[in-house]
Amino acid sequence: MKGCSVQTMMEFTMKRVALFLVITAVEVHAQGVGADSLRLRSNAGGQAWLLLPQTTTAQYRLLLPSTLGTANHQLMWINGGTGQISLLPPGLDGQVLQYGAGGLSWVSVPTLISGTAWLLTGNSGTNPTTNFLGTTDSQPLVIRTNNTERLRITTDGRVGIGTTTPTQTLHLLAPSGSTTTIALQSVGGGTQAHIWTTSGLGAGGDLVLGANERPDGTQSNSGAPGWLFGFGPQYGDALRIHRRPVGGSLTELFRISAEGYVRIGAGNPTAPLDIQNFGTAALFSLG
Repeated sequence: MKGCSVQTMMEFTMKRVALFLVITAVEVHAQGVGADSLRLRSNAGGQAWLLLPQTTTAQYRLLLPSTLGTANHQLMWINGGTGQISLLPPGLDGQVLQYGAGGLSWVSVPTLISGTAWLLTGNSGTNPTTNFLGTTDSQPLVIRTNNTERLRITTDGRVGIGTTTPTQTLHLLAPSGSTTTIALQSVGGGTQAHIWTTSGLGAGGDLVLGANERPDGTQSNSGAPGWLFGFGPQYGDALRIHRRPVGGSLTELFRISAEGYVRIGAGNPTAPLDIQNFGTAALFSLG
């Protein structure tokens, strides 16, 4: 080129070489991945591809070498504050991702929710002032088994067992086919005391208390005496007390009729005080 200095000629030549290298690099890279891509290489030989698809939205995809990190998939995340790209190795089975001050991390579910949930294996370090089982709105607390409601605490504090509409502070309803509402038993499992309702006993309104004795004539412990206390329509609208000696039969000892007559012995009283003669010489004694 006439009229040009040696320095100008050298600068022009270097620009042509640089432009050739850039075009060549882009063409070579395009053959490897795509026309809209940029390959990033390190001095150690590692490389990554940045794909820039020609779409109306800004969608980018970064392809990392298959030999990077472990053989399992890794999670790449970007810190929105610093713009730094980080890789997170895979977590263990049953772990979930959480985001905290240090960024993303893997954590087990029990550890994550232990401070805010009741665990199936129990909780430790609870404070009854702030930790409780219940509701904070105007809804009852319900406990189920086999997907059937068994217990309910209403918003006004009434407890229902076997009923969804308790009408008293404690309302018990025996299961279908059962007559026992409450059973009390010693630690040794011997003699039992029961409270029965009217279900299966006849007309409504009956209440039966049994100590080692049941309304059907059976005992929980045949080696001990039994007592049965009942009143209501099933018992002739009277209050009756029965006793069974060991090895003996159940015998009525006392009755108060609907009229207020009292009979000591079995049967209906015919006078305000009716005493049955049990075969003894005296019906009663004083002194």
